[in-house]
Amino acid sequence: MERQELLARLRELHMRAGRRGEVCCTGFLTPAEQMWAQADCRQAGLDGLVLWGGPTGCERKMAFFFPDWQEPGSYSFDEVCGVHLTARFGAPTHRDVLGSVLALGVERHAVGDIAIEGEQAWLIALAPVARLAAQSLERVGRAGVRAELVPWQAVPAQTVETRPVRFTVQSLRLDAAVSGLFNLSRTEAQDMVRGGRVSLNHLECQRPDAHVDAGDVIALRGTGKGRITACGGMTRKGRVSVEGERWV
Repeated sequence: MERQELLARLRELHMRAGRRGEVCCTGFLTPAEQMWAQADCRQAGLDGLVLWGGPTGCERKMAFFFPDWQEPGSYSFDEVCGVHLTARFGAPTHRDVLGSVLALGVERHAVGDIAIEGEQAWLIALAPVARLAAQSLERVGRAGVRAELVPWQAVPAQTVETRPVRFTVQSLRLDAAVSGLFNLSRTEAQDMVRGGRVSLNHLECQRPDAHVDAGDVIALRGTGKGRITACGGMTRKGRVSVEGERWV
């Protein structure tokens, strides 16, 4: 979704929640769209934005606005359901599951996170889509599957396997972090950033000198994703020690 289109949608939902006294929400937003939503709502004075996507640590989330009488903490989020898939003689991948669901004519924003554990998979989706998937999915990738509708609470959090990375930098710049996280030369990292292949906290950043800090998520398109977990401590040569993790 384009940024201006998303802001217009958020304005509409905010107004409807206030005037009609009903809970209003978007479909599932990408991490970048969530960042836009938070920044644009602050700037536009749209208070009450709540981002929610089901399992703890989920990546894709919906933007909610609640009327004054509704406490978000007591809301049941009935707009979504889960689907549990059990494969027969195969282990479906994230891409297999998503592709099979989208092949039903479903739009991407109607599907949230997908969790894979061996021959089992779970997905969370808008309730009508979840019901359609539970009724229609018989194959995912090359494997036959049994699909059943489950409460969204039954969808486990997606686990991400990472490996630790340690390196030193002259200063906490984006190009230096990209170089350390992805084992590139400083020149290669600068070219990647200027070429628009790097995102910082889910938003494309073309400034090699952009500041990075602990907690920042850095992705290199076509290569992978990593996170800065700690910064601090000076080496004898006056460089900053950095600890990070890279998605495997």
